[in-house]
Amino acid sequence: MSRIAGSVSLAEGVLVDWAVGEPAFLPRLPVELLSRAQLAVELGRVVAQEA
Repeated sequence: MSRIAGSVSLAEGVLVDWAVGEPAFLPRLPVELLSRAQLAVELGRVVAQEA
């Protein structure tokens, strides 16, 4: 768990750690619009994320 220099509350520290740990949400195209190659890449990304 990372520490921030200075005086922060426990809640602030937890909130910062949570925000830094969350990946940025990137909107994706609907599956119907993807080519077979793009679909394979997207499926690989989803499987890796769930692992």
